[in-house]
Amino acid sequence: MIKNLIILIHFLLLINSFGQERMYFDNEWNKMTDSINAVYYKDIIHQPENKIIERVYFINGQIKSEIEFVLNSEEKKERDGKSLFWYESGELKNEMFLKNGKKEGLLLSFWKDGTIKRKDLYKNNKLKKGSCFNEKGEKIKYYKFEIMPEFPGGKRELISFIKKNLRYPSISNQYKIGGKVILEFKVDKLGFVQNIIVKTGVNVEIDNEAIRIIKAMPRWKPGLQDGNPVSVKYRLPILFQPN
Repeated sequence: MIKNLIILIHFLLLINSFGQERMYFDNEWNKMTDSINAVYYKDIIHQPENKIIERVYFINGQIKSEIEFVLNSEEKKERDGKSLFWYESGELKNEMFLKNGKKEGLLLSFWKDGTIKRKDLYKNNKLKKGSCFNEKGEKIKYYKFEIMPEFPGGKRELISFIKKNLRYPSISNQYKIGGKVILEFKVDKLGFVQNIIVKTGVNVEIDNEAIRIIKAMPRWKPGLQDGNPVSVKYRLPILFQPN
């Protein structure tokens, strides 16, 4: 009896050692402190062997996504395993499999009535073949599953905009201080730049000038996922070279 009780206690402790976190977000995935005015919430479930499952729900409790992750040798989180996504009304929207952060095998998308929308085949994150279908199930011209946000006119115009608008801070220029500022920001569904963060900086005045340039940018062409506009994080380096 005592032996069985010890085994049961050990089993319960083992279960409780794998914790669960809950986080709340607004419509643009900005983190919130509580559920008031939240649009989504996320449960993070820690499992054995450095595995993590993240389930995102609409605030009404309907599941939005379930994604499997693993912590790599650098303790960084990578998608590894199944990724499933649902419409708010409950129908399955997408399913895919990733290995060490890379797409592997079939990526499937569905219209709300269950009709196939997309069937892509990946090997080591490279698209081998793919097909897209309309709501009637008829094959249509193929379009990429994911398209990154784009500055108006593309990369060449982005570089030109930075060069034209960069005002080298006088003190840093005087003392020949320069370097690369790496910024991270979000391009929302409408193409507006938000949430600018300096990931790697040089000094306060150079960092502030880099932020000013990003804030001065016109609307971008938003990113797309399966043909729908989505908010996307974007990293951009800006090089400062003193005269």
